[in-house]
Amino acid sequence: WSTGSTSSLITGTPDNTTTYSVIQRLGSYTITDSVTVPVYQISSTDTITSCGAFTWTNGVTYANSNNTATDTFINAAGCDSIVKLNLTVDIIKPTVITQNLTVSLDATGSGSITATQLDNGSTDNCTIATRTLSKYSFDCSNLGTNTIWLRVTDVNGNVDSASAVITVQDIIKPTVVSTPSDLALGYCDAAYTYPLPTATDNCGVTVTQVAGLVSGSVFPVGITTNTFEIKDPSGNTVTTGFTVDIRDRYMPFDTTNMSLCQNDAQIDLSRGYTNLTFTGQGIEPDEITFNPMKASSGNYLITRIFIDSMGCISKDSIKIEVRSIPSVPIIDRVASDKIVTSLEYNTYQWYRNGTALEGKTEQLLRVYELGIYSVLVGNTEKCFANSEGYGFGIPVNQEQVTNQGTIKVYPNPTEGLIFIEMSDGDLIHNLSITNGLGVEVLTQVANTSVARMDMSSLPPGTYFLQITSTSTNASIKLVKM
Repeated sequence: WSTGSTSSLITGTPDNTTTYSVIQRLGSYTITDSVTVPVYQISSTDTITSCGAFTWTNGVTYANSNNTATDTFINAAGCDSIVKLNLTVDIIKPTVITQNLTVSLDATGSGSITATQLDNGSTDNCTIATRTLSKYSFDCSNLGTNTIWLRVTDVNGNVDSASAVITVQDIIKPTVVSTPSDLALGYCDAAYTYPLPTATDNCGVTVTQVAGLVSGSVFPVGITTNTFEIKDPSGNTVTTGFTVDIRDRYMPFDTTNMSLCQNDAQIDLSRGYTNLTFTGQGIEPDEITFNPMKASSGNYLITRIFIDSMGCISKDSIKIEVRSIPSVPIIDRVASDKIVTSLEYNTYQWYRNGTALEGKTEQLLRVYELGIYSVLVGNTEKCFANSEGYGFGIPVNQEQVTNQGTIKVYPNPTEGLIFIEMSDGDLIHNLSITNGLGVEVLTQVANTSVARMDMSSLPPGTYFLQITSTSTNASIKLVKM
């Protein structure tokens, strides 16, 4: 044999296909023959990559990689072929791709995202099974930037993750709930305590005063604007405010010092304003009227007290000078045609029947006509006094004189002329004569202490004289003959 064997039978296991030759000698004959033994591959490797559990030819299902399993096959030549398994079950991690997101909180202060929103195209060589986030929900405590993770797992349990930045924002402005109302106060109530404005917001607010005075302050006279800034943690801001108007002390009108004669009429110092009173000597019980006849001559400090519309009390004072008056002049008749005052005065003005006699300004008066004469005298303080009427040549007896308080009327009954003497100290008197039916038939305004009215044109009968002034309201019955 070509193997060197001389046996009739050789055995062997060639690794490759081998040709064997043999020489057989039979006597002188030599026979040469050969045989080729084909050798088939009896061992191979089945290399497989699987994305999941794999069932091989041997019927076994492999969940994990395996490089030790074999399977035997019988070929056509009757030789066994052993195949080795080289199985790789997927161990490749997914490729995770993320994107940054911005989340706006809603009115409740909440916001959320999903894994799908964060995923920006993650892939896997097999199939992605799940996507999960390290954080899904956000609230006001997460305002700003937040780093979270997207975790991707494939069907073979291979896991990888990547981060992304979630910017949480709040763009909702606070809503003002309450603000103190505008207010006006008097200077006496200038210390004002007020509640702070309130507001709602999905993330809470802080209230900061940016103008005006804090609660409990004493506010100055005038208008103070109090402004408040209401801000949430994201800087969303609204402003609100109110005004405090402090009214200064004031009087309803300006007044000046006064100078009055002692016999001047009473003065209403209030000028009709309410909540205004006066105190001091010469003030009547009504607390608004000054009566110079109640005070002796001299200087008086009168306090004016006003309660304004805010309930605050303001005070000031005025000075009232009361000047002395001359004594009431008495007229004496010193000759058949002459009358004179019993005392000397600084000035004189004579009247006839209530009408001033031009140029008659001396102590002695020469009389040329019948009538009722009176004189107005003055002193150095420019105060004056009226005499009673002196009937010159007109017979007036006491029965013809009607006296009612400070009013004297004569003659009554009358054939025409009547004289009215008024000693109440008032400067102006309104005179009105009405008939028995109440119809006004004569009117006159008197600005002297003696007035004359002529009833000559009226028919005989009964009439009524009404005299009104600041301090007088009198009615006197008249008889016209």
